[in-house]
Amino acid sequence: MAWTRNPLVITLVLGLTACPGDDPEGQDTGGTDTSGTTGPDTNPTTDPDDTGGCVLGQSGCACLEGQCIGGIYCVDDMCVLGPQVEVDQGPSVVGGVVVRIEGQVEADSFTWEQVSGPTVEILGSETLNIAVVVPPDANGGDEIVLRLSATRNGVMLSDETTIGVRGANFENALPDIADPLQLGTPEGIDFGGMGMFVVNSEGFVSRFDDDGAFIESYDVAGIPGGGRFSVEDLIIANREGTGRVQRLNEVSGNLTTLFNTIEGGGPLGAVDSTLPDVDGNIYVSTNLDQTVLRYDAEAGVAIVFLEHASVVNPNALAFGPEGNNVYVGAQGHVWRVPLTDMGVAGEPVDYVVLDPTDEVDGLVFDEGNNLWIGCTNNSTLYIAHYSVGGPAEISRTFSNVGGGVSGFSNLEFGRGDVNNGEFGRDVLYYTNPLDGTVGRLRVGLRKLDSPLD
Repeated sequence: MAWTRNPLVITLVLGLTACPGDDPEGQDTGGTDTSGTTGPDTNPTTDPDDTGGCVLGQSGCACLEGQCIGGIYCVDDMCVLGPQVEVDQGPSVVGGVVVRIEGQVEADSFTWEQVSGPTVEILGSETLNIAVVVPPDANGGDEIVLRLSATRNGVMLSDETTIGVRGANFENALPDIADPLQLGTPEGIDFGGMGMFVVNSEGFVSRFDDDGAFIESYDVAGIPGGGRFSVEDLIIANREGTGRVQRLNEVSGNLTTLFNTIEGGGPLGAVDSTLPDVDGNIYVSTNLDQTVLRYDAEAGVAIVFLEHASVVNPNALAFGPEGNNVYVGAQGHVWRVPLTDMGVAGEPVDYVVLDPTDEVDGLVFDEGNNLWIGCTNNSTLYIAHYSVGGPAEISRTFSNVGGGVSGFSNLEFGRGDVNNGEFGRDVLYYTNPLDGTVGRLRVGLRKLDSPLD
């Protein structure tokens, strides 16, 4: 569903006379009214009877026969500037998410309000950057219309934006792939400049184009699992033996071992998921070995980053919006783990409490700071709204969606180089190991641009 924007609405008050072509008719501002201010009144004080140094009809001067020049407004026989107001385009999203909308104004005061659609909560309405909570039970096809009104020198203008609601349509992203040599038991998934890469535990990585066509495969001997890109290298967790972390260059196809021991020579363990940061450091979960490792790119060594009695079977990893936390999906919980200046973990915070049987296999934040949580063993996908202090609350749950796409493992949003195919950036992709498929859901929001990604 495409977004829509209504034309700019102009309301003139306090005995206002509009310039030629302006419509002075007032507008209905019914709805939930929230307001803010941006500064003091700047109403000019020039004496309308004294035209010395003034040109009638210009800003700050008396009106010329009730009119003003150049798109300014006549208020009480004085020509004054009106406000400027503009609102971001609204997306079309699934119900249950938070959507962030930004407005721009030059005015003395402003207000946000809802005009129509399912009732929503508007957070931060005293600012120009609001968060709109879309109800989880909103129906596909619903439209939520919001209005930003601004007042300056007695002139009110407004702009509107529409958030569309789309149905949750889960589907097979690779419906034409049936050859097990092209798609085996998929685990890791990510997007590089050359397409979609899927890590298969049988010992190979497959590459697909944005039409879902198989391009080629790369041999990765062992039991490869999770994989995430760091620039043009796919960083792969390989569980074979005592564990190793490898990198597959998407351009050359070369596969090398990045590291296979922790500092002091100990084994990595049952490595499962990888999470590279913007500086090339890599976080690796070991699941049944109960640790999260951190590889320091500058020092070239890996250490035990997290080992905590409360964090059971750590698996999925993600960066949030803060720039100083790692989120760890584990048995029955998602933990927020602070990063200290020394690169070691602080005390974990219990960020999301799930069913005790849930095994978190996928984590990713979208641009609305919503956290998507995949639990393969229970065929369940959760949405949790962001919470600064925690714990975060689950806003919507999808379970057993059918079609062989209920695995919800290794969640990732589409992205890619437009010169080599563009996967939907507002589409959530994930693997379904038990069914041998890749699923997708068009969310309507892109992946969060985290400071650490």
